[in-house]
Amino acid sequence: MKRKVVAIAIVMAYLVLGCHGHHSANAQQDSVGDRVAHAHGEKAAAGAEAATNHEGMDHSEMGHGEMGHGEDHGAMKHEGMEHSGHSHGAIEVSSEMPVPEVELIVNEDAVRGWNVETKLTNFSYAPADVNETSLQNEGHAHLYVNGEKITRLYGSWYYLEELPAGSNEVKVTLNANDHKDLTLDGEIIGDAVTIEVP
Repeated sequence: MKRKVVAIAIVMAYLVLGCHGHHSANAQQDSVGDRVAHAHGEKAAAGAEAATNHEGMDHSEMGHGEMGHGEDHGAMKHEGMEHSGHSHGAIEVSSEMPVPEVELIVNEDAVRGWNVETKLTNFSYAPADVNETSLQNEGHAHLYVNGEKITRLYGSWYYLEELPAGSNEVKVTLNANDHKDLTLDGEIIGDAVTIEVP
């Protein structure tokens, strides 16, 4: 009888201890889960705060250097660009040598636009020598319409697609290889015609 009571007591103690251990393990697991969830919650909160701070930033105060451009666009140089009306200087031709001359002829095209012809004397087009040593008897020409430079001429003919209504001045100047105007007695060597467009 005593053995039976002792056996029952042992079984009950085992059950009680096992149950307690099971609940303890579950409690530990719950505690770990709470800590993980808490950590995720902190990360999510930090992410939300960072996003809020980014949205609140004043991007207009950021400099180009901070944005990665690294250049002040207002200070960019346009070297090598030719602007209409821009002067490259002048070269006074010697009267002791044959003086270059140009005659400008502008004829209305049969279909549309205008055909521009330049007739040269003591001067020749030298496209292969552009930007090279300047001579007074070779180079290219500059074509202007109403004071605005249209193009360089490296040959005798050029097609002008259109002219505005009214009176138009078409002008050509002779230029050395370095783009300087050729002058005689201080006057630019060139020619000009006036075209009336209805």
